[in-house]
Amino acid sequence: MAQRLLVIKPSSLGDVVHALVVIQTLHRHRVDMEVDWVIRHELTPVIVHSGLVNEIYKFHRSSGIRSFFQLIRKIRKISYDFIWDMQGLARSGIITHLARAKRKIGRKDSRECSFLAYHECIGFTSSQAKREHAVTILSHFLPTLGLNAQVDGTVHWRSISDASDDIAPYIALFPETRGKGKEWPYFPMLARNLLRCKDFPATWKLKIFGTRKNPPFEPHPRLEDLRGQTHLEQLLSSIQFAHCIVANDSGPVHIAASMRVPVVGLYGPTSAQRFGPYPLTYPSNTYLQAPDGDLKALPVNSVMDKIIKIAFK
Repeated sequence: MAQRLLVIKPSSLGDVVHALVVIQTLHRHRVDMEVDWVIRHELTPVIVHSGLVNEIYKFHRSSGIRSFFQLIRKIRKISYDFIWDMQGLARSGIITHLARAKRKIGRKDSRECSFLAYHECIGFTSSQAKREHAVTILSHFLPTLGLNAQVDGTVHWRSISDASDDIAPYIALFPETRGKGKEWPYFPMLARNLLRCKDFPATWKLKIFGTRKNPPFEPHPRLEDLRGQTHLEQLLSSIQFAHCIVANDSGPVHIAASMRVPVVGLYGPTSAQRFGPYPLTYPSNTYLQAPDGDLKALPVNSVMDKIIKIAFK
């Protein structure tokens, strides 16, 4: 008889991908396990196209208390065998507390008193977690189901291809992210240098993705600025078909790594050892850590060298 697991991991994009890596391993070894998921509504396509989840509970963060308790009522219709609170914050703790399950499991490094909702805590303490990769931390949920805390970093994404076979090869740039000091300021210079580089094939393009039109890029016949034009499902497809992506510490880094698409992650105040493309040792997962955590001190030539090494050779 199938068992049922409720995963509570509403956000953010990169964190959700990290959790999907763990669930992919779970599915590989426990075909009898049915997985449901609580997710921020705008991130639903990521869960859908992973092909790993049965029931999706959409969490509308700004819809108020009434919407929140409507969500709880839906969740309480099912009695789960396990709940994994992979978020470890107040809201996820409340959902865990109010949901029905035989075993409610959370993280030792949880915050905002969410641990009060758990039957057991796993993984690392807050001080220990600061030395571990985010995926490693989440992988320690697996032993609660009798599995080793080991994952390979992949997700077998489904039904996201909308590209034709004759699409021109391209490198995808993601110049934005959230968080102070986390945006590398030299993406326009990188684009200009790449388009002039003798190693950049004449048939290749550069594509720019994001939501904001800043910073501006110099127009070029082989540069497509798609910022503000791409929804999340298209973003998954755009990463899947890229020959390489270059991004700040953000969700696209982790999506690319899970697809085994060559990636160059740029890290300043956050640690690449903790939040870099997983696994860090995989040949196509590369990153640069800015000196003293200052992305302004990370030169364009260093990023160019990484791109040339993994995309053109």
